[in-house]
Amino acid sequence: MKIRSDLYFLLLIDAEGKVGVFSERDMLDQFKREVEGGRVPSEIEFAFAEIPAELRRRLEKAREKEARRLLLLRLSGVPVGAWTTSARARITLQS
Repeated sequence: MKIRSDLYFLLLIDAEGKVGVFSERDMLDQFKREVEGGRVPSEIEFAFAEIPAELRRRLEKAREKEARRLLLLRLSGVPVGAWTTSARARITLQS
């Protein structure tokens, strides 16, 4: 998971507390399980920050759009390693 690797950068800083903040409850729960399973250092705390409803709607819309783009890329036969922004743009423009 990319988030897990990003969290390890917190270990490089000298701070009293290290906190990962999630805007989605399911991700917070997932990372609490990661700590319990020993896959994430226990010195990193996790918190939940609820985002405003309008921003959440915009986020969901953007995710849906990206999911459609990724589906088009898969269906087009473009190799995963070539999924650059320009490849996505070409696929989006063609669809």
